[in-house]
Amino acid sequence: MRNVNFFIKRLKNNKGLTLVEAVVAIAMIGIVSLGMTTLFFSLSKTSKMSEAQLKQNAICRVIKENVAIAARTGDDIYGTGTNKKVSNVSSIENLDVVDRSGNVYPEYVFNLEKLTEEIGFGDATKKVKKYKITLKNNNEVILTEFITEIYH
Repeated sequence: MRNVNFFIKRLKNNKGLTLVEAVVAIAMIGIVSLGMTTLFFSLSKTSKMSEAQLKQNAICRVIKENVAIAARTGDDIYGTGTNKKVSNVSSIENLDVVDRSGNVYPEYVFNLEKLTEEIGFGDATKKVKKYKITLKNNNEVILTEFITEIYH
C-alpha cells in the first residue's frame, strides 16, 4: 500500500519531468520501436517467401494436371508446343508451363522423365505410370523435383 501512496503523491506533483526521466522515456520508446521495426521487416520477408512458395506449388499442380491428362488420354502435353506424346518418350526437356485456362508462366519450364514402364495393379486393365517432374526457372536453376504416379 505504501508504494501506491508514493505514486499517487508523485502524480499530484505538477513540476514536470526531470531530464533523466525524459531520457529514460525516449530510450524506452526507441527500444520498443526498434523491436517493432525488426518484427515488421521479418514478417515482410516471410510473406514474400510464402507467396513465392505458394506460386511454385500452384505451378506444380498445373504441371501434374497437364501430365496426368496427357498420360491418360494419349494426347500431347497441354500448352507445351511440342508434338510429343507422354507415353511415347522417356524424357522431354524445357517444356513451357501453361494452365488449362491458357495462362502462360514464362518464368518457369519443366523437364519430364518417365521412370518406369506401365505396372499393372488390381485387374489387368488398370495400370500405373511414374513420372519425374523437374521444375526450373528460366536461368536453369532447379526449384523442385517431384514424382507423380498416374493411375488409369
